[in-house]
Amino acid sequence: RMLVEEETSTLLAAEAGRYALATADDAAAARLLAASGIVAKPHPAGGLEASLGERRPGDVARDLVTSGVELRTWAPRQASLEEIYLRFAQGGETGIERGKIQDEIRLGSPSERLAPSVPVIRTMAYELRRWTSSAAVPALLAFPALFAIGAVWSRHGDAMRDAGEVREGTLATATRVTAFQALGDGLAASVPILLLIVAGLASQSLAGEESRGTLRNVLLRPVTRLGLATGKFMALFVAALAGFVVVTVVAAAASAYWFDFKDFGEILPNGQFWGDEGGRAELMWPALRSTLAMLLPVLASFAGIGLLAGSLARSGATGLSLALGGIASILALSVVASAFHLDGWLATAHAPWSRLGDDSVVRLYADTTGVVSNPRDPHAGLHFVVPLAWTVLTFALAAMILRKRSIR
Repeated sequence: RMLVEEETSTLLAAEAGRYALATADDAAAARLLAASGIVAKPHPAGGLEASLGERRPGDVARDLVTSGVELRTWAPRQASLEEIYLRFAQGGETGIERGKIQDEIRLGSPSERLAPSVPVIRTMAYELRRWTSSAAVPALLAFPALFAIGAVWSRHGDAMRDAGEVREGTLATATRVTAFQALGDGLAASVPILLLIVAGLASQSLAGEESRGTLRNVLLRPVTRLGLATGKFMALFVAALAGFVVVTVVAAAASAYWFDFKDFGEILPNGQFWGDEGGRAELMWPALRSTLAMLLPVLASFAGIGLLAGSLARSGATGLSLALGGIASILALSVVASAFHLDGWLATAHAPWSRLGDDSVVRLYADTTGVVSNPRDPHAGLHFVVPLAWTVLTFALAAMILRKRSIR
């Protein structure tokens, strides 16, 4: 329990006005001091200890001598660290005038916990500062954007090849690729990589910091372990969101560069375009916004899986292995669960792991922007609820394990 936090000089200054004295008759000296309003108590080492308050030491010494007291020792007495600690721990007097106590020292009652006003936010800020102290983590979160560019560029190459075959007559018609479709390709290629990176980063948030010996230092701060877990998870989600924004912006920019966000239809052999003249394109913007929103709880669920893995491990390597192994195990379990139509209750079912056999919202969006007129969604109604449930469950387990475990 934090009772006081202050600079050493201030703590010592707050205990000023204490003097040690020895006389030929300490009892008579104590009576004379008490008559003038000064409290003097016997000191275990011998002599007296007097708290002068605002009285000038020279005036007090002169009054004693003129009163016939033989003054043998008279010197200021500095409080020891043990004495300062015991005064606050036992709730005793501080030696400070009550009118000055709020100005000179920040003192709390023994029942009061002087923690930061927003410990969770401060923990989150600490974690984000730690990650951004070098370019490694930001670069790692931006890395999936390269896969988005590669997927959009590959789609552009396919579109150019199809258009050339239509002109040569080897292909009757070709679907005109739009930026909506290319953006879906970019998300399908980059989001799985981002999810693995988020889970790996989350696994290091606890296990990696403990292996470096810094987690114990953080827990010595006046913040609860639940607050620590909450702050770290919030930082993880902010980092995952930043990576997701980068991936989406880069994929959208590449799609807009090679394609455009309009006109669904077919390219005819004579080079003409046959389609809806932009009518369908207007319907794609709400679908795109819905897809992006549905991916947010998926990001949070993988952050939770990584945090849970990190809470079980004591080294960064073990935490990373548990996180990636856990994701691989859930993917393997989904194969069995799909036979009973239960794979929609697994977090991995809502992530775009592949373009084939993929039932995520990204695949549903890609089908909507392609040639599928009425795409089937086997997990309708679960895309938001299930990842959110996984997020709450994994975070709760990680917080409970962190609360119970000993930190080296």
